Amino acid sequence: VETKAQALLRTSLSPQDLGESVKVTVPANTSVLNIAFTADNPAGAQQGAHAFAEAYLAARGDTAKAEVNARVKALQATLATLAAQQKQVAGQIAALPQDSPDRSAAQAKLNNINTQIDQANQQLVPLQTTPVTPGSIINDAQLPDSTSGPLGILAIASGLLLGLLFGLLLAFAIERADKRVRRSVDLEREFDVP
Repeated sequence: VETKAQALLRTSLSPQDLGESVKVTVPANTSVLNIAFTADNPAGAQQGAHAFAEAYLAARGDTAKAEVNARVKALQATLATLAAQQKQVAGQIAALPQDSPDRSAAQAKLNNINTQIDQANQQLVPLQTTPVTPGSIINDAQLPDSTSGPLGILAIASGLLLGLLFGLLLAFAIERADKRVRRSVDLEREFDVP
């Protein structure tokens, strides 16, 4: 799904990186998926959610088609085997005389083979004629009204605290680098005399 979404989005991000940006939830007692995508801008989030929905449905459709094709091939192989058996038993019946007890046993065997062929055909026809529908998108992704990032107050408070910390560190560094004499301790330290 991630690889298909990458192709739909035409992005250079790796499928794993895209997968980290998507969140899928299932409401209780439903078979519906809610797909949310995180991006730098609202349009990117909308496109990402839509791409993952399309990619999921495509992957699900591919899986279902592969299962149907495998079942069809198995039924066709069974029908080919039964047709060969039918031909063989019909040849045996034709070679046996009308009043032979073996003929009635062969006729019962042929009837059984014909029943199996009918059952296999009844299973095969719907598989070949019914289209595979993996599902559909109920509601397409909407443009988000607001960002889901940090709150403005939190960003302002963090900025103020970081600015205060940076200012204090800068004042301390300037004080340590200043060589002017302001106290007697500065003279003692500078000239190494009491």
